[in-house]
Amino acid sequence: MPKKLNTFFNIALLIVSFVFAFLVGEITTRYLGAWFPTDVHMNGSPLLFSESGYWLHPNSGSYQPLPQHREIQYHYYFPHLRDTPIIPSAKHLLVLGDSFTFGHSLPWQSTYVAKLQEKANEVFGKNKFQFLNAATGGWGAADYLKYLEDFGEKINPKFILIFLNTDDIARAVERDIYRLADDHSLALSENFHPLVPVSFKTKLYNSWVFQHSALIHLMHYCIACVMHHGEQQHGVIIPGNDRMMDNPKDAVRLGEAIFLKINAWCKRHDSKLIVVTTGFNAFYHNNENNPNKIFFSKAPGFFKKENIAFYDIAPSFKLESQGKNFQIPGDQHPNSIGADIVFQTSWPWLQKQLSI
Repeated sequence: MPKKLNTFFNIALLIVSFVFAFLVGEITTRYLGAWFPTDVHMNGSPLLFSESGYWLHPNSGSYQPLPQHREIQYHYYFPHLRDTPIIPSAKHLLVLGDSFTFGHSLPWQSTYVAKLQEKANEVFGKNKFQFLNAATGGWGAADYLKYLEDFGEKINPKFILIFLNTDDIARAVERDIYRLADDHSLALSENFHPLVPVSFKTKLYNSWVFQHSALIHLMHYCIACVMHHGEQQHGVIIPGNDRMMDNPKDAVRLGEAIFLKINAWCKRHDSKLIVVTTGFNAFYHNNENNPNKIFFSKAPGFFKKENIAFYDIAPSFKLESQGKNFQIPGDQHPNSIGADIVFQTSWPWLQKQLSI
């Protein structure tokens, strides 16, 4: 009995010590939060892990990612949109992209999606067109297709506007939601299955502790930075610059297959697909096995062949960004200057697409 009691006491002491250490760490992290980076791989905001195997924002509520900057707030609306509650009378442009397009650590009015909305109001009339921002941190091409399949009919957009970023193709391979059906065609097969590990991951990421703990977010940030660090070229940090794959051509084929399926969805639903780059592909370094870079090199020919509206703002972005600090310090995301350059270089072409 004394031995069992001693074992029980040791276990209880271990649990109490762990809880105490966690609370001290949590309090310290919150107190020093202004000096710590936000969890960019969680987009600095609450995210939900869907049963389909990809991240989503909440359907409601608001979030302040940087307590020291009260002007930066994220407001969420159905279906998992940032700062864009649906106006039924408008012609909707469903905007898909990653954290660049979401507007990581930017107030809404400084994001390029908000600037595009403001310009569209000025040119075409207020809310004739509405940009609905579904972009989410960590997304790639596969997530764009999956979100469209899950929520596209609920939104019924007139346009699908994708801001293609520098790691979208490699992320599609990693996500493993879709795979090529064979070695010869661009047919896709759905690969994702909600297995036990995914169910556990869903419950973990959607748990109250994970969503609210500053310490856990800091730990998640540190681990993710080691696993998914960006490479720097000429002072510019871009996601996916260091990607290397044994069979990059298969990844490129997967990317093409995903965009073909997105376009097929658009045709079935009387919608138009528009693809614009973020411009950061101007800063790839030499890496022959990077599937992202290979896809971008083939993109103009591929999209032209499939009659998909495509515009690469990289040359204009590189020219307009010279001598400017267009990224958040120590971060890969565009700051307000970078977001404005994306807006300025993409709007003239986008205006023509909306006028057709």
